[in-house]
Amino acid sequence: MAILVFNAGSATLKFALLARKPLGEVVLGGSAERFGAGAQLRYTLDGRTHEHQASIGDPAQAAAYVIEQLLPKLQFAPPQLVAHRFVHGGSLHRPLRLQARRLAELEALVPLAPLHMKPALAVARCAGQLLGESIPAYAVFDTAYFHQLPAAAQQYALPEAVRRQHALRRYGFHGLAHRSLYEGYCRAQQAPERSARVISLQLGNGCSAAAIDRGTPLDCSMGFTPLEGLVMGTRAGDIDPGIVLQLLRAGMSVDEVDDMLQRRSGLLGLSGETGDMRRLLQLEHDGHAGACLAIEVFCQRVRKYIGAYLAVLGGADAIVFGGGIGEHAAEIRSRCLRGFEWAGLCVDSARNRSGGPRIHADGSRIGAHVIHTDEERVIAADAAAALSEEN
Repeated sequence: MAILVFNAGSATLKFALLARKPLGEVVLGGSAERFGAGAQLRYTLDGRTHEHQASIGDPAQAAAYVIEQLLPKLQFAPPQLVAHRFVHGGSLHRPLRLQARRLAELEALVPLAPLHMKPALAVARCAGQLLGESIPAYAVFDTAYFHQLPAAAQQYALPEAVRRQHALRRYGFHGLAHRSLYEGYCRAQQAPERSARVISLQLGNGCSAAAIDRGTPLDCSMGFTPLEGLVMGTRAGDIDPGIVLQLLRAGMSVDEVDDMLQRRSGLLGLSGETGDMRRLLQLEHDGHAGACLAIEVFCQRVRKYIGAYLAVLGGADAIVFGGGIGEHAAEIRSRCLRGFEWAGLCVDSARNRSGGPRIHADGSRIGAHVIHTDEERVIAADAAAALSEEN
């Protein structure tokens, strides 16, 4: 049995076709990004890696390309199950069988995570049309992992009546990524999955931190929406709510403030140039003041969350980096971990430059590791389990 996974992010579409027995054999895997006339497409097929540009306007068109152009090239049975990552599940915390009525219900969550929910819905509809309703499709939710956060981490200090009326709580996001990082760390250490205290850092265009105690998440930097927490590519992260009130009083509309916080803030807003960390590091090397500021604010926010989560966990066995920035930007990892010698965390510069997976120095009381984030495997496993239960 083959499972086709679509993972629509805020700036990319990742995809994978995995064999179910044994689950984990990746028959086809890749990503599409920088959508437009020269969209970047990277994928591995039959053991070969391919990179080229194609005219792909958005994630839904990328999904169509995968189904119509790539799947026919495989000497492999067509998918019998499709699994989609959805960032926000609201009160839902189990995989959801996708049908027209269910997709319409998920539309109500778009305002809470527009950068992710819109493309995920478009991809799901496109795949359903091209593959047909006979192939079961499931939504797997990023928020599910944090469904049972402790009350002190889950609740905002707002009146109870308001919280209940508007379902205001900290949902947490990037749950699939943080679960993947935690499980990947335990596998690498050959440790039982209920044995480690880990601070996981999913750093990409969207960024978040999580405090995980022996497999149970105790806190996450993202809250009611993916806007809270760390500085991101175009999202502001933590800000004083009074700023929003001030901007509204000054005449900005709700939609204008929303657009600013979602699409024009973060690294892009600080630098005035780009939200891409790769480009920012180049600009910083050239002395660009905005890039220097953006990178320092980014790393400062990560350090604050590491310190806070050391307190939440009462210490940690490891700091684990994942995501495009976390896995590939050694300089950012180094700056994020700077100054934690007091906690017994010492980085080995040579190991860090080589990309890990272990980047801490010998004798460091807290480990530091680089783990590949494999959301697609988690999504496939959860969807397959849901289908088995249904049957």
